[in-house]
Amino acid sequence: MTPEDTLRFVIRASRDVESILEDKFGATGPGLPSKAAALADVLGESVAEQIRLLAEMRDELEHANELGDADATLARFELTQREVMRALDAAEPVRGVAEKRRRAREKSRANRQGRPTARVSRSRVTPLIAIGIVAAVAYLLAASRRSSVQRSAPSAAPFGATTAR
Repeated sequence: MTPEDTLRFVIRASRDVESILEDKFGATGPGLPSKAAALADVLGESVAEQIRLLAEMRDELEHANELGDADATLARFELTQREVMRALDAAEPVRGVAEKRRRAREKSRANRQGRPTARVSRSRVTPLIAIGIVAAVAYLLAASRRSSVQRSAPSAAPFGATTAR
């Protein structure tokens, strides 16, 4: 295997493990070690430790490829990766994770396509608030005009005539 192929294999295998941790177990975090630590109680400490070891070997292989001495580490990586994948396949998924992921994907897809989602965005709420304020001001102005017209009703005296007090 060429160094480039080795690196592609290692990165792809690491991403596969990371993808399973996210999709099946709902793991979050910036990298493979943090996702493994977050799921240590679900997967077991030994599986979490193997995942952390996998990440360390991945990093080591990235640097070893530059030096050309990756064979021993690659063999350990492949063995550990197979064991981790077996353990992840055997583990029970966390309930509700698949549904949350599905909804998040749909929402993301809808946002990219410009379709409205279930929640109203701030950019849509602001014009609605402005319209509501304008309508309320217009209503109040009309009501005040009506009341001022009623108060200034014409008197019974003819125009220009003064009334005696």
